[in-house]
Parts: sequence; C-alpha cells; structure tokens
Amino acid sequence: MSPPDVRSATAHPPAAPGNPAWGGLWVASPRPLPGPQPPHTDDATQVTARQLRDTVVRLIAAGHWRPGDAEILIVMDSGYDTAYLTHALADLPVVLVGRLRSDRVMLRDAGPARSGPRGGRPRRHGGVLTLAKPDTWHTPDVTTSTSTTRYGTAEATAWDRMHPRLTHRGPWLDHAHEELPLLHGTLIRLKAEHLPGDRDPKPLWLWCS
Repeated sequence: MSPPDVRSATAHPPAAPGNPAWGGLWVASPRPLPGPQPPHTDDATQVTARQLRDTVVRLIAAGHWRPGDAEILIVMDSGYDTAYLTHALADLPVVLVGRLRSDRVMLRDAGPARSGPRGGRPRRHGGVLTLAKPDTWHTPDVTTSTSTTRYGTAEATAWDRMHPRLTHRGPWLDHAHEELPLLHGTLIRLKAEHLPGDRDPKPLWLWCS
C-alpha cells in the first residue's frame, strides 16, 4: 500500500443523514500532497505521521485552530495504524478515530497490582475483548440508540480505557530498546438495523484516542 497522504482539511465535516455533524476540523485522506515524495524505504505509518503533523501545524499557523477550540478530528480507515499515530501526534490538539478490522483484539487495564508469593513483574494487560466473539465483551460503559429514517435503529456501544497490544514491528522498531506504551482509547461498536440494499449489515468497529 502506498503511503497514505493527507489531501485536505475543511472547517466542517460532511454530516451523515440522521446524525449531527461532528465539531472541530475534519482532516481527510488519502490523495498525495504535491511535492517530493518520501523514499520507499520509509515506513508508511511514519510518513503518515509526518504529513499529518505538517498539516495540523499549518492549520494552526493559518489561524484555523486556536486554544479553546474543539480538538481537530482525524478520521481514518482500517489500513492506518491509529495506535502509532496517536502516540506520534500526542503533543498536538487532535483526536484520532480509526476503523478496526473485525478480527482485532483489544485489552483492558490490568487492574490493581496484586503481590504474589513469588513477587515478579506486575501485569500490564487485563482481560481480552475479541471483536468477533461477543462472549468476551464485558459490560460497556455507554450504550445508546437512535431511530433514523434511512437506517432504522442505530445503536452505539462504547468501552472506555481499551488498548491494543503493541509489538516491536513496523514503526515501533525504533523503540526496540524501550517498553512500549499503553495507549488508551475508547472502543466503539456501531450497528445499524439495515442499510440500503443490505438487510443485515455487519457492525462497524472504531477506536478513538
């Protein structure tokens, strides 16, 4: 896959039918920006992080975002490494929302440390939530539904403080001698009653951080 580059930023995102527009700025992708392209040896996710950073910095410099404004919303498809981009852009006023593949696994916090007779290193991860296995889902923090004219009943379910299990691969190779961070976010499941031409649509999973 070619490095996904930022295409544009507008003051207002397109609103879905029956749903309010989200606040803040909307950054879309993936048409390349003009100018020299990065070497093919560069990691695509690191290239994306640099280009998103450049775009956000330019938006701020142009006065499109000021302190006190809503954070800039960056929405991406499942081909993007939302976890690494969250880490790389942590110092900027952005919120990232990325679609997850349905075969993904997310983790809860380990909970309070417990001292055993053998001591040892405390756990970093808690229970597993497998997106494709409802029997692994714990009680969500928020569940809400709304009636729409086009999609029937639309339901959103959210679990707070979920994190992915990171490994020293891809963009994380530069952190080979470090303990990888715990990147918390909100796991969201969206389910519509029906879509045009699809009476039983699959749910959409998102991770927001």
